[in-house]
Amino acid sequence: MKTLTTILLVLLTIVATAQRKPLNTIYFKNGSVIKGTITQYQVGESIKIETADKSVWVFKSADVDKIETPKPEKVPSEIDYSFKKGVFTQLQLELMPSKRQSAEGTIPSLLGVAGYQYNKHFSVGLGTGVEAFHISMMPLFGDVRYYFLNDRFTPFINLKGGYAFSLENSKDVNRNVKLKSHGGMMGGVEFGYIKSLTNNTKFTFSLGYRYQHLEQTGTQTQYNYNSPIPVDLNSRAYNVDRKIVSDFHRIVISIGFRFW
Repeated sequence: MKTLTTILLVLLTIVATAQRKPLNTIYFKNGSVIKGTITQYQVGESIKIETADKSVWVFKSADVDKIETPKPEKVPSEIDYSFKKGVFTQLQLELMPSKRQSAEGTIPSLLGVAGYQYNKHFSVGLGTGVEAFHISMMPLFGDVRYYFLNDRFTPFINLKGGYAFSLENSKDVNRNVKLKSHGGMMGGVEFGYIKSLTNNTKFTFSLGYRYQHLEQTGTQTQYNYNSPIPVDLNSRAYNVDRKIVSDFHRIVISIGFRFW
């Protein structure tokens, strides 16, 4: 029974402490100052104050110059979903499906961005990665994002632009021509949302449009069959420069994670 009584007293003390009101500071016209909890205040008549030592004081309200009431302390949230100013990294997987049947089909892409969050709405970064067109490409691009809100779930718009370098050459099998790849300009725009998972991790999803320019050159050997038949067939041969220009216009689907 004594143990139960002790537990109840402890619980009551905790509850009372948690419910304790903030101390008011009362300034009097004679220069005196007293801190305590106002338990009763009758305008034009009296004010009753209980100090920290449980003493109760009653004063005429006409003697009071002003009363200061402290603002309640804001309890910080366990998870801060706001955008933090500073450096971040982002990894994203992109898929660029073909709008019609083609030799390339769906083009996968793995990109990374190192950026800086200037404020709750604006970030810039520099990105690179690997993209599997009919040849492998390595883009180097600038990344600019605008976030419409500063909450756990935030829509955004993303603009990117730069140049993609070719990582390999290819061959025109039909004409038996070796092609040298030169890369080309790239760019795109995406609309999506970003969702906070923890204080330092966010998930992103977006849909948009992507453009990629690619140039390839090679030398093709052709033969002039209209000339008289020579003893040496090679005398009929002559070289023709060949250039292939490809412009990709694709819908892009992107998922990724951002880390601070």
